[in-house]
Amino acid sequence: MMKVISILFFVLVVFASCATSYKPEGYSGGYSSMKLADDVFEVTFSGNGYTRGSFVREMQVRRSAEIGKENGFDYFVEKNQKDNSTTSLNTYNGNLNTVRKAAYTSVIQYFKEGQQPPGAYSVKTILSRYPASK
Repeated sequence: MMKVISILFFVLVVFASCATSYKPEGYSGGYSSMKLADDVFEVTFSGNGYTRGSFVREMQVRRSAEIGKENGFDYFVEKNQKDNSTTSLNTYNGNLNTVRKAAYTSVIQYFKEGQQPPGAYSVKTILSRYPASK
């Protein structure tokens, strides 16, 4: 019985470590950004086949807030959002499997306190709500 528990624990640890973590874009996903203007950036976060779509979206919003903080802004709005997720089919041991890799890209415009439009995200609030490690 102990051997079975040990094997199950190992499998869980391996699969948990496969999900995308909060980091710059790499083989297993992560974030990237491109400056389009002084107050406009394109921000992307992508996951791998083990990463929940909701986590990818949260980390994309978090990265948007970090960029705002790094550049001295207090608020931001998404000018547009694109779901870049992909779905693929593969076979393993004769079984057909569907793998979804979530990815989101948004063009983000930033604002200083007092210049933000209604409904803008607060950089401070987002950073406190979505910690970088989960």
